[in-house]
Amino acid sequence: MRRIFTILLVAATIGVAAQENNIKLNLTGTNFGNYALGYERVITPKSTLNLNAGYWNMNHGLFSIDNFFTKQVDFFDTGNGLTFDGFNQGFHTALEYRFYPQMAMNGVYLSPYLRYWQHGFNLLDEIRDTDFNINTRLSGLGLGFQVGYQWTIADVFTIDWYFIGIGVERYVLKGDYTTSNNSNFNYSTIEPDVKKAFESDYEFITGKVKTKATDDHMRVTLPVFGPGFKSGLSIGYRF
Repeated sequence: MRRIFTILLVAATIGVAAQENNIKLNLTGTNFGNYALGYERVITPKSTLNLNAGYWNMNHGLFSIDNFFTKQVDFFDTGNGLTFDGFNQGFHTALEYRFYPQMAMNGVYLSPYLRYWQHGFNLLDEIRDTDFNINTRLSGLGLGFQVGYQWTIADVFTIDWYFIGIGVERYVLKGDYTTSNNSNFNYSTIEPDVKKAFESDYEFITGKVKTKATDDHMRVTLPVFGPGFKSGLSIGYRF
């Protein structure tokens, strides 16, 4: 019996020592239709790599933020008449290098990160008595630095709180104007109106709106640099 107990104790000790992996579920984003998983892997006694990937469908979140995005359309503040008309789907992914001053996967960590995300939504516009649907996609590519804390509970469960992350991102908004009112519509005629709809008095946007007309749609593109923020809470299982 003593021999069996010794074997079990050694096996348990090795199992705990070999816990170099951590699968996580993001909790905060589910409120807004953001369903994400993470994987963290120990690479040195005090550092890890952490990969996150997620799917966005804000129509299926616990809370509606339609009103928030409706107000954001007014951000352009040009009397343009743009109207928010619902979400499409999106995704996001992020790669982090984490340094833990005490021990990998335990306690405070410092983490530079790289992330990419995109999300779709629909806008409506009216130009010269013609209604347009704007199939829009907003994406961001950014670098940043975050600070967080990870707790380990009962040797296998984790709580990961990355409470502050700040960086810089390149945002690109792309929208395709189409109309069902006239199949032979000449989209080049609305280029000045489209530019006006997306221009604003904000210096970092002014002059950056680009348009391109084709036979069946008008493409508007708006690339800008701006700040990025990152925070959240996850639960995980170590193995």
